[in-house]
Parts: sequence; structure tokens; C-alpha cells
Amino acid sequence: AGGPEAAAILAEAGEIDRVVIAGKPEVCADRVDQAIFGVVSAIASEPGRTASRRIRALRQWLIPAASFASAAVVGVSLGLVRPLNMPRNPSEAAALTMILDAGSYGPDWVLR
Repeated sequence: AGGPEAAAILAEAGEIDRVVIAGKPEVCADRVDQAIFGVVSAIASEPGRTASRRIRALRQWLIPAASFASAAVVGVSLGLVRPLNMPRNPSEAAALTMILDAGSYGPDWVLR
């Protein structure tokens, strides 16, 4: 800012700042209300946009809820058809114990 070229650039920038500040529009509350009402009216008049938003919102909770309900139905029906605590023969009981038991198995697990 100490040189003559820099002072000229700053003076020009100051003039531009004064023009921008002087051109600031005066906005009254009625004008703001009219603009907001116009935007809201335009959004509300487009039925496709609101319908797609509803479908999108429905999908966000419907798919997980349907998945959970399907898993519950499959689990209950499998439990009713063939309960785990009623094996038909001893080999089924051993197989279920090996599948569902969280304990560690030794090297002789095949011979059990």
C-alpha cells in the first residue's frame, strides 16, 4: 500500500466498495412475506414433488420394517414346524449341539 500503484488499486477498490454499499436495496417486511408466500405456493402447486417425497419417506421405514416382519415370520414358522429342542434321533441332537454350542471342540469331535 506504500507504492503509487498499490495506492491507486486501493482507491479504485474503495470506490467499488462505496458503490456496492450505496446500491444496497431496502427490503421491507411485506416484500419478504410476499417472496416467502410465492416460494411456498410454487412448491405446493407441484403435486409430483410432494408425492415423490412421501414415497421416499415411506421407503425409508417400510423396507426395514417389512424385512424385520419377514424374518420374524420365518423364525416363528420354523420354530413351530420343527422345534430345536425335540430332535427325532440322537444324531440330530449331536449335530444341533455341534452347530449351536459355543464351546471349543477337541480333535476327537468327529468321533462323538
